[in-house]
Amino acid sequence: MTDLKFPPRGSFAWQTLVGPYTPDPAALLDPSPIFGLERENTAVYGCMRSASGEIYEALRAIRGTDHEGPEYAEAFGGFLLRSTAGHNDPFMHVMPVSGKAASSKHPDGKLENGGAVWSSQQNAEGSPWQVTCDGKTCRWHEENVLDLQGHLIEPGLQWYMPERSLGMYYASLLYEVTGTILEEEVRGFIGIDQIYMPDGGVLYRHKDTLVGQKVHSLWYTWGTRYKDGTLDAGHFIVGHGRSGFALLTNEHGEPYYTNNITARINTRKDESGQEWQDHIILNVDGVDWEFLPDPRGTMPDGSHQATTPQCEGRWRRVGDEREPDVWFAWGEIAPDHGLEYQPRFRS
Repeated sequence: MTDLKFPPRGSFAWQTLVGPYTPDPAALLDPSPIFGLERENTAVYGCMRSASGEIYEALRAIRGTDHEGPEYAEAFGGFLLRSTAGHNDPFMHVMPVSGKAASSKHPDGKLENGGAVWSSQQNAEGSPWQVTCDGKTCRWHEENVLDLQGHLIEPGLQWYMPERSLGMYYASLLYEVTGTILEEEVRGFIGIDQIYMPDGGVLYRHKDTLVGQKVHSLWYTWGTRYKDGTLDAGHFIVGHGRSGFALLTNEHGEPYYTNNITARINTRKDESGQEWQDHIILNVDGVDWEFLPDPRGTMPDGSHQATTPQCEGRWRRVGDEREPDVWFAWGEIAPDHGLEYQPRFRS
């Protein structure tokens, strides 16, 4: 299909619709499909840093659907904590506490005091957990491991990539948080994002538009609070065909979004030959942004790191001299999809 002059009927070459939305806690619990897509996952994730300079990358994946079959057997639904703590190498490693937390299967979800609440089942094996989100504030608690509270970076940010029988809808809430991880005080950002996919879809594994169609070359969610109080945050996706966008907000909650984005992705290889993101330049409506990888930010323990290597770091406009105070940029590149733009279909 890559040599077609135009895309086939029902396809728009991964053209992506992007924009802001008003958060609604009740909608977070509503199981209804959106654009005919089912909620596959509620991902609670983010990056926090301690005063001593350690990085903690946490993820709680709350599966929206439970399917049987070998293609779903490895679908992640639980808690994962990576950190630089206890290591001198340039990587973040999965910490043992990850396997001791209760799973996210069949979570108790309810609307309470105006907020959406997800929690582990009362008799679930492992350490209990709870996530609360009222739209403006959030709390994420993993017993004996993590306790974070924060406020929303307004507004909600959403994108929709239609594609024939596939497609993906993504609704994101970003929060600036403080708290503790393993009794160490931390600051950072988390996202509470809901991913909608076709019936039976599993992120990264089955009926995934970005991975299955090899659409994207870069995907990042990020935020930076500067010492002068200003803020930049949002999402970048760069890919092939008509895919790709910048979906951003600032300290005033003023959204900015465009599909006019291109990338120059430079990579490096480690001793094993694994390819990692290095300095990256994005051109967004004529403005250059750059990715600065954290020297200790690579994540070698991901189940899909060989094809979509993930690395923590920081985004900024080229030449921006503001001093960062707290930041995160969790994302990936996809060398197997091609890091140089491919039109795929006529633009």
